[in-house]
Amino acid sequence: MTSIAFAQAIDVEQKLEELDKIERSVEFIGRTIDNADNDNTLIGARSKLLDLQSAIDAVVVPVEERITVLTAQLEALGPAPAEGGSESLQVRSDREETMAQRQELRIVTTRADELDQNINKAFERIADLRRQIFTNRLSQRSPITIDLLASISGDSLTAISRFQSKLRTWWTVKVAPDPRPFGLVFAFFCILLLGVLVLTRRANSILSSSTSRLNALILPFATTIIPVGLLGLALALGYWAMDFASLFNAELRVFVRTLFIVVFGVSFAFRLSRAVFSPGNSELRLVPLSSFAAQRIHVLVSSLALVHALDYLTRQLGQLVNAPLAFTIGNSFLASVLIAILLLLLARVRDKREDDVSRSLPPWVRIPLLLASIAIILAAVAGYIGLARFMAQQLVVTGTILATAFLGYLLSSEAGKPGVLAPTRVGQWLKDRFSLDETDVDQYALFASIGFFILVLLAAIPAILLQWGSRVEDLFAWMRQAIVGIQIGSFEFSLASIFYGIIIFAIGVAVTRLFQSWLGNTVLERTRADHGVKDSIRTGVGYVGIALSIFLGITGAGVDLGSLAIVAGALSLGIGFGLQNVVSNFVSGLIMLVERPIKVGDFVQASGFSGTVSKISVRATEINTIHNQTIIIPNSDFINAPVGNWTHKIRSGRVDIPIGVAYGSNLELVRDLMLELAHDHENVLKRPEPFVFFEGFGDSSINFQLRIHVNDYTIYPRVQTDLLFAIDNVFRENNVEIPFPQRDLNIRTADPKIMDQLTGKAQAKPKPRSRAKPKSDGETGS
Repeated sequence: MTSIAFAQAIDVEQKLEELDKIERSVEFIGRTIDNADNDNTLIGARSKLLDLQSAIDAVVVPVEERITVLTAQLEALGPAPAEGGSESLQVRSDREETMAQRQELRIVTTRADELDQNINKAFERIADLRRQIFTNRLSQRSPITIDLLASISGDSLTAISRFQSKLRTWWTVKVAPDPRPFGLVFAFFCILLLGVLVLTRRANSILSSSTSRLNALILPFATTIIPVGLLGLALALGYWAMDFASLFNAELRVFVRTLFIVVFGVSFAFRLSRAVFSPGNSELRLVPLSSFAAQRIHVLVSSLALVHALDYLTRQLGQLVNAPLAFTIGNSFLASVLIAILLLLLARVRDKREDDVSRSLPPWVRIPLLLASIAIILAAVAGYIGLARFMAQQLVVTGTILATAFLGYLLSSEAGKPGVLAPTRVGQWLKDRFSLDETDVDQYALFASIGFFILVLLAAIPAILLQWGSRVEDLFAWMRQAIVGIQIGSFEFSLASIFYGIIIFAIGVAVTRLFQSWLGNTVLERTRADHGVKDSIRTGVGYVGIALSIFLGITGAGVDLGSLAIVAGALSLGIGFGLQNVVSNFVSGLIMLVERPIKVGDFVQASGFSGTVSKISVRATEINTIHNQTIIIPNSDFINAPVGNWTHKIRSGRVDIPIGVAYGSNLELVRDLMLELAHDHENVLKRPEPFVFFEGFGDSSINFQLRIHVNDYTIYPRVQTDLLFAIDNVFRENNVEIPFPQRDLNIRTADPKIMDQLTGKAQAKPKPRSRAKPKSDGETGS
């Protein structure tokens, strides 16, 4: 049979021989692990074990595929009949042969599983030994005695003398016979450093011209990453040039590489500190300190980086000249104590006493610095030089990495805020180059800020892990494991498959958008379909493309679609109760796209609002009213409730304009004047013809209706306004009066006094007579 022949193509004996060879290699590496006395040997053993795991996978994967085929064949043949049952001899023979083949192949997979378990045990052994070596190195005690201190100075002079001798030998052998290669390399260095200086000043002049918060956050990166990156490139090219010119010998190669790394690290720390604390420009300073405090902190931080770099360089120098142990101990002791003293000074930084407000570092920074500096001094004095140096190194290097990552977080957070990127030069260039508005720029800025923050994390996390004992080989091993596959319970996934699925989805969405644009601008543009039909077709194509992209992305990520059926069944209950409105609106949107009861550009009346349909999306429809107000109405309201569509079939419509004239007017003239005005208007249709309808005699006017048909009902307010203005003007010219309501009041009975007041016959009231004043005793009559 086909499946049996397919299985027989595998040479089981050959597979077992390959596994035996791998087993012997595992045993050899195991003996190497047991005899290892340093971390480098263990790292190399771990790397070899990872390669052996890949070799096991290469052996087992074809076997597992064959077993899957045989299992499917057995399921097709069905189970063996019960006792007393009968079946074809051919079927029985095929079943027995297939089971035998599968059983033979399972020997290979079982053996591979055992080897894989042995390799995992070796990994655990390596991890235990590495932790033990690390602990021993930190806990090793070297008492600081008088004899040790006395021998440090002599051993230091001896190491310096040996280094000078090696330099003289290098110059005599490599440079003196032909100094031209050295001169060319030196000139190349000078040109590169000059370029770094020019670009640095250019970046400073551009960014320092603005004092915005975004520029204050970009400045540390622009004036640190760009110049230091160029400096690193210059150093790398210089190192390559020296190697190409054969200016190295075996002893100085490692020292020169270390020297270049030290120059790169000190330059990075110095520029980052100056950009963050900005002693000369308080407006660009990222911390709330005075210029005095910022200057002191900048000097102390730069000194910390310099001391740590010199310590690292001196250790490499000691290895180069085979310096005595006292030289190494003295160097580590001095560097640890100096770093601790600088940390103490950094924790006690304050503003000037004469300042109105005396500020210092916050307690959550100051207190840990004090405790760490005291711990380093105590460990160094007690003789635990390795522990003191390790703590000092982690404080300096890890602190620099965390500060850089924190600045990256601040920069990404600030750049993602609305309205921050658009006013900048980059935002203006994006708007001019790609015809974007401010909202689009803000959206792209948000995605860019998220991507930048992810890049910061991807750079900071490995750097911190390397500082805390991990090796580059460990990082590559973790990355390989994450890419190949991570198993959580019975679920297995890999970052490679997830990334592959995301790429497929992104490509599908991009192709869908391009096809929509081509369809709308090329194919549909040449048809006679109206705008609503074109928009419905483009939207439907977009839905189909997005659905296919999701399906292909999930499949590309390695997710079993059969397992998604279980999840869909579990979610169906929630959809039925909690998401029924969302699903109803989604289905209604699809119905609207297919049946097209309304389309983009229609003038509709729904849910108490009237306006023009501007967009039909998955969940809701947007309507723009005549007041330029956007109303968002759920799609289900257009399907489950009455909707008035003034432009469903045709865009033309009838407009009734009421007009009233005074009694006694020439009615035939009124009719002729209105019809003439209607015929003269460009937006009034000739068919059906305008018509003047005599409504009747009103209380104060004779009422007419001018009935016209416009070619686009959405413009009827403008047409009606034009005609009303024209009617008023032409009526004035022809002495046709447009009356206003009047009332005659007939009074049959009323109080005579009220009637007198209304007719103006009321008599004025007589004035009251004034009383005569009594005469005094001294007055006499005439």
